[in-house]
Amino acid sequence: MALVRHQVIDQQTAFASATRTVDFTPHSAANYVKFYWNISATGGTTPGPSDLSLSYIDPTSGVVVALDEGAFAQIANTGHALLVVHPALASDVAGIPRNARSLLPGQMRASFTFSRTDGDETYTYTLTADWYTGT
Repeated sequence: MALVRHQVIDQQTAFASATRTVDFTPHSAANYVKFYWNISATGGTTPGPSDLSLSYIDPTSGVVVALDEGAFAQIANTGHALLVVHPALASDVAGIPRNARSLLPGQMRASFTFSRTDGDETYTYTLTADWYTGT
């Protein structure tokens, strides 16, 4: 396995909305990826829980389709999660890391959902990807 690129997909400081979507393009030479999601700080009355799901975007129709097993575990307040998307690994939504068995699509989307129960909650987070070639 060879790392071909480390990429910051999204990074926010004191983000104060309930949802966010970010579209991105996988590295063209990569055949699998490790996604790292870290919520390093929260603020407000009742922050958390937070969710992140990964989807692919159909190149012909533009329809967004959920990646099989592509949802991270819910993060209660601060914390981190790891998801490996690999064409040969068995899907595993209970383990750490979580595995999603899939080929890498040409276009992807990250969808974030944050609790905003009292309207004053904020989140500082980073989503990064390490793109790899090999097995």
